[in-house]
Amino acid sequence: MVSSYDTRGQITRRFQIVIQINTIPEILDFSLNPAAARTGHFKLPRAILVERNWNRLHLVGSVIMADKSTIEWTDTTWNPVTGCTKISAGCDNCYAARFSERFRGVPGHPFQNGFDLTVRPERLLQPLDWKKPRMIFVNSMSDLFHKAVPKAHIARVFDTMERADWHIYQILTKRSSLLQKFINDRYKERPAPPHIWFGVSVENEQATTRVTHLQKANAAVRFLSVEPLIGPVGKLNLRNV
Repeated sequence: MVSSYDTRGQITRRFQIVIQINTIPEILDFSLNPAAARTGHFKLPRAILVERNWNRLHLVGSVIMADKSTIEWTDTTWNPVTGCTKISAGCDNCYAARFSERFRGVPGHPFQNGFDLTVRPERLLQPLDWKKPRMIFVNSMSDLFHKAVPKAHIARVFDTMERADWHIYQILTKRSSLLQKFINDRYKERPAPPHIWFGVSVENEQATTRVTHLQKANAAVRFLSVEPLIGPVGKLNLRNV
């Protein structure tokens, strides 16, 4: 929340800065003069400046800035799909769903439809515009291998990753069987390129079958995300991971 003040030090307007990282917003708290925001005198992701008037939220200006993710293990995020549905206990407290639903019904907002699964073809080529190599978390606000995502759209995501091969891509899923099938269909004769990393979430022992699917996928680089850790995972077979 950012406030502006009159000459007596009284708050005259309150602003919430919605930081939009690669067109996917994240909320950040920082001190900023709204006038400076409009003139772009700082370097942060593309943003939408909105004014909170009691319970109403509406657009009052926009800013263009550099992109940078606040997720500590990646550089930026790329979301050619947003929204998802719950598939296991690891989804119960999904940060992406909680964030997205805050903006359901806000006209013009990227999450106007909340966490409903949404294919976003207009974002498919974004990594080609990023000339500096970076670590990219693919679909931080969704699951690329959700059964409702058209295979043709997933293929176009891979087309872009193969073309923009100066980046490293991190793909994380709970739909491990669909990942395995797609990867093995696309890369029949050779492993997937090593700059595309594939990972599965393992939140408890019931989810460890995902590791087996990952191991059977024709991937060059595999990783696990053992979070949210809601129960024992037992003894994990980490062969080729």
